[in-house]
Amino acid sequence: MTSSTGRTEVKFEVIGTMLLLLIILLYWIGMEASKYRATFGKLAVGIVIVNENVERIGIWLVISRNILKWLFTIIFCPIFIFVAFSRYKQGVHDLIAHTYVVKHSTVK
Repeated sequence: MTSSTGRTEVKFEVIGTMLLLLIILLYWIGMEASKYRATFGKLAVGIVIVNENVERIGIWLVISRNILKWLFTIIFCPIFIFVAFSRYKQGVHDLIAHTYVVKHSTVK
């Protein structure tokens, strides 16, 4: 005999995890698409997200960049080693989205 309480707990865990991921994604999107062009962590170390013209990236590019980042993290976690060997220290998600992470002092 199975307990419905166990299934209910699993549903709440899944819903809670999905909500947490949504909140994190909204935080990244909100911060990276804002005038700050970075999350608080990136700001703390003095880096921002820009496009190929060293301009602020739009909301859709921020969304696609972050979704790509999550997909590559989940599916190809070891591929992040690629960053160490790429010319401009770009992850695969940055290469696809044509974005760069640069020192804040290099941006107007």
